[in-house]
Amino acid sequence: EMLHILGFAHEQTRPDRDQFVQIYWSRIKRDSISNYFRAIDINARERPPVCDPRSTQTSFDNCYSGFKTRTFGLEYDYGSIMHYGLDDFTTTGQDTMRVLRPVPTGIVIGNRKGMTNLDALKVKMRYDCNEDPEKKTTRKPSVECKDIYRECPLYKNQCKTNQFIKDGCKVSCGECTECYDMYRNCPDMKHLCGELDAITKGCKLTCRLC
Repeated sequence: EMLHILGFAHEQTRPDRDQFVQIYWSRIKRDSISNYFRAIDINARERPPVCDPRSTQTSFDNCYSGFKTRTFGLEYDYGSIMHYGLDDFTTTGQDTMRVLRPVPTGIVIGNRKGMTNLDALKVKMRYDCNEDPEKKTTRKPSVECKDIYRECPLYKNQCKTNQFIKDGCKVSCGECTECYDMYRNCPDMKHLCGELDAITKGCKLTCRLC
């Protein structure tokens, strides 16, 4: 519920969800059907129809949930804490959803134990979070070069296709210039510039070597 408050919809309502799950509408409790209606992208110009879950129609694939969302270009997360289980709200004992893509080993659909790396990354991107802010040096860096998300190394394969990853994971994406500090505590070790090779090479900005 906290992620709802933060503005996130259920994973199976993503605008692109039909590529990843199939919904069996006839197996879902009537008063829960609207929980599976699709959200739309925050920049979408057209809105799907608003449907009445009490109607007699048999498919609600293109019904609008009322939510606008952003996927940030990140992959669909079957293990998301915001993803329903495959048999949630069933009236028949059968699954209410079927996966359409291979699910990675170890992933639990309907996970309620905690946020996945992708869940955390979406929140950080949504609120422009930097969990480890760098200390400011006396000179402003010519380029702010850092990974602002802990999960950056996991998603560096998306650097060329996902602008959010490219902008937020400059080190992992190889976007850095040569003039930057590799360590957040470089200013505290300024007195070691020229004495320790690791500091001299890793704190070029603080050591005024660029």
